[in-house]
Amino acid sequence: MRSTTRWYRALYTMLAPTLPLLRRLFPDDIATSAEVGRAMIEAALWGLAPAIVESRGIAALARRGAHD
Repeated sequence: MRSTTRWYRALYTMLAPTLPLLRRLFPDDIATSAEVGRAMIEAALWGLAPAIVESRGIAALARRGAHD
C-alpha cells in the first residue's frame, strides 16, 4: 500500500533503511503490516480476551498463525 499523504511517504522513505536494524534491536516491538494482518485473522478465528492488543501481542498472534 502507498500512503496518500506526502509527508508520510517521505518519512517512510527516509526511515525504511533503519527498519531491519530496529527489528533486530526490538523484535517484539515492531510489527509489519503482514504481521498485523495475520494477527487480525488469528484474533477473528480464535477470539481474543483483551480488547486492546499491544505490539508484543500482535507479534505473538502473528507467529501463532504462521505455524498453523
